[in-house]
Amino acid sequence: MNKLLVKPAGSALVPDFDALDGGVLRFVGRTHDPSVKPNGAWVPVDTPVEVPARAEYIQELKRGGLLPANAETAKCAGVAYDAPKGVKANG
Repeated sequence: MNKLLVKPAGSALVPDFDALDGGVLRFVGRTHDPSVKPNGAWVPVDTPVEVPARAEYIQELKRGGLLPANAETAKCAGVAYDAPKGVKANG
């Protein structure tokens, strides 16, 4: 598996490691909204995001900083997948 499909969990800020390697601060599944709070906030996006299957993201899936958005990602990380109601859990 080369890619993982993930969602941010709670208020966890998981760095986008590819962007960070290039000197840009971004967080997985979040966008900066300057209209929130005095200095803005990193708010979650509505849809799951695809990230490379890097050890750092797999660790965050196991730790709970990211949530798997499909069964294949959950299986790759060795974590449980809770399919949304009305959606089959086959990926």
